[in-house]
Formats: sequence, C-alpha cells, structure tokens
Amino acid sequence: MKSTIQQQVAAFDKVLGFCGTLGSRYQPIKESINPSGLQETLLRAKQSMELVNVWWEANTSAISERSRVHRQLPVLTTRVVNSLALAGAPSQLIEDVMNIKRRFYYQKPEKNGTKQAEPNVSGKGNPAAQLSYLSMAELFEKFLQLVKSFRAYASNETDLTIESLQQHLALLKRLSDNVRATEIQLAVARSNRNEIIRAMMKEAGDVKRYIRAAFGHASEEFRFVTKIKFH
Repeated sequence: MKSTIQQQVAAFDKVLGFCGTLGSRYQPIKESINPSGLQETLLRAKQSMELVNVWWEANTSAISERSRVHRQLPVLTTRVVNSLALAGAPSQLIEDVMNIKRRFYYQKPEKNGTKQAEPNVSGKGNPAAQLSYLSMAELFEKFLQLVKSFRAYASNETDLTIESLQQHLALLKRLSDNVRATEIQLAVARSNRNEIIRAMMKEAGDVKRYIRAAFGHASEEFRFVTKIKFH
C-alpha cells in the first residue's frame, strides 16, 4: 500500500501529465507551474523520497548491528569472569565484576521473533528497567577497568585479552555513534522531503486555480484536474 506522500507524488505526476496534454493551451505566467517547473518539482520530490529511504535503511542497519553486538555482552562478560577466577582473582573482585555482569541481562525475544532483545538492569527480565545502549557501554568500561586492575589476568583466547576487550569497548561506542549520526541524517532528510512536498502541494493548487481561470469552472479541463486526489 502506498503511503500518503507516495500518493501525493503520484497525483502530482498525473497533474503534470495532464498539463502536457493541454499543449499550447496551457500557458501560465508563473514559471514554477510551467511544465518544466512542474517537472523539476516532481524530480526534487522523488529524489527527496529516495534520500529518506537511503537514510532509513542506513539507520535500520546501524540499529540492528548495534543490537547484535550488544547481545554478545552477557556471554562475553561471563567468559571473562571465568577467566578472571581461573587467574586467581580475589573473591571481592569476582563479586564486583559479577555485579556488573548481571546487569547485562537480556530479555528473551517474543515467540513470534518480532521483538528485539533489549538490555535490562534488573537481571530478572523486568522491561520497565532497561539500560540504554550508552549505559551499556559505560558499564562495560567499568567492567573492563575492574578486570585490568588485576594485573595477573591473562587469557589465551584472543577475544578475551585486555586488548581485544578494549577494542570491543571502542566498537560499542562507535556503533552508538553511528546510530545517532544516521538518526540525524534521517531527520534532516525527512524535514527536507516534507518541505518539498508542501511546496509541491502548493504548486498543484496553483495549477488547478490557473486551469479554472483559463478554461472556466464548468470546463472539462477543470473537472478532470479536480478529480485528481492528493490523499
């Protein structure tokens, strides 16, 4: 099903096509509603819609990738805690990192698979107490600082080394930055599109007014153009 904006652009395309059929009888003084001006407006409207789609897809992809990486935190931190314990870390340190690890709990997806798992602070699946992704990165940074405080910590697993964990922290921050950046671009694209669509609608109204003035209220030309609906 077409969106309202898609319907409006399609209707404007019909108006442009009808003006073309009038040939030399269609001669408005206002340049923006001449066939060339209408064609330019239609092109701008379509390009603005395409740009919104580009940034929507980029933002959706960024959100999906951020979610995917954050869902790895419960397993990753559990493995780090086990490695820390094997390295002989004191019980208080183990308790401190465990307290942070528990806050990386994720809700299970709904049975239909449509609900994305989200971070949760409670450790008991309480949806009212969810962590933001920024908070997740901050917590992981605190977790990493605690791990680094035990100088004897070491792991032969490449993804559990301090260097790899630092890289993972940088990745978490970068992914959130990417989501924010694409959200901004999407908002700008939508704003620009809406402005262009509003201008397009005004020009469509001007076309109808011109045809009414040029051909008359009871003319076939005016009756035809008024049947073109924009919603």
